[in-house]
Parts: sequence; C-alpha cells; structure tokens
Amino acid sequence: MQEIKLKKPTKEHRKEAVSYIEELQPNLAGTSSLEMYLTKYELWLKKLKKEENEKTVPKNRVVASTYFVMIDKKIIGMLNIRHDLNEYLFNEGGHMGYSIRPSFRRKGYATKTLQLGLEKCKKIGLENVLITCLRENKASRRVILKNGGVLENEIIGSDGNVMQRYWIKSN
Repeated sequence: MQEIKLKKPTKEHRKEAVSYIEELQPNLAGTSSLEMYLTKYELWLKKLKKEENEKTVPKNRVVASTYFVMIDKKIIGMLNIRHDLNEYLFNEGGHMGYSIRPSFRRKGYATKTLQLGLEKCKKIGLENVLITCLRENKASRRVILKNGGVLENEIIGSDGNVMQRYWIKSN
C-alpha cells in the first residue's frame, strides 16, 4: 500500500476532484457535497472554509474539517470530520464520513483513512468518536472494527434503513 496523506482541498485540486467524483458515480456518500459544486468548485471551497469556523458555520450545521485523501497528486478519497454532533449526526451521521475511489478499494486505504481521521479527532479533543454505517455495508463495518469500533446499537434511519452506531477511542 502506498502512503496516503490528508490534504485540505485547494484550487489546484479542481481537475482531480472532478475525476474523483466521476469515478464515484452513482454512490456519492462521503463527499461533503462536492458533486453539487463541480462547476462551481471555488464556491465549494468557500463552503468548506465557512464550515471550519464556529463563527461562520451555517446554523443547521456543525464545525467540520474536510480533507482529500491523496497519494502524491491523486485524490483517492475524502474525509469529513465533524467536531461536534447535532441530533441527526448523533443518530445517523457520526463524527466522520469518508469515501474511497472505487479503483482504490479493497487495498486497505479506507482503514488507513479512518485511522488518520481518528488521529485528527484526538488533536481536536474528541476522545470518543461515533462512526456509523448501514448494516448491509459489510466493507464499512470491517473498516470500523479494524479501527477498534464497538457497536453500541442499531437504529432505523430517517431513510428507513438500519444504521449501526459504533464508538471508537481516538487514543
């Protein structure tokens, strides 16, 4: 496995970001709404900047940090860390959301991405991190368990699907 790094999105990533989203189609979970901004990439960057600051984050959102997961200059994934939880995130979304480019799946990159995300969580003061996944998403469940996830419960999500809620220590 090649070394991956978390990098804040910049203007220079635009072309690679478009390529990443095109490969992810149609399942766009874990992309921080990037797919809605492909023709307005700079607006997406501004949105992310607002979400990073408690003074500028929209009222219905929580402070969040978004990263591209990269190998050299190639985006292989995305990671979004929510610094706090509102009611929806506590039940269904968790502290982190992430995605990996299909051509890089089943190679350990999601496990490493979650591990790097947990390190970031520790730095911002989150000791217990909530991670959720759909019950039928066996790959995601394996990633969570490899990172020390402990199943708290299952709930019926707002979309009617069964959501599993796991807690992981960020130490």
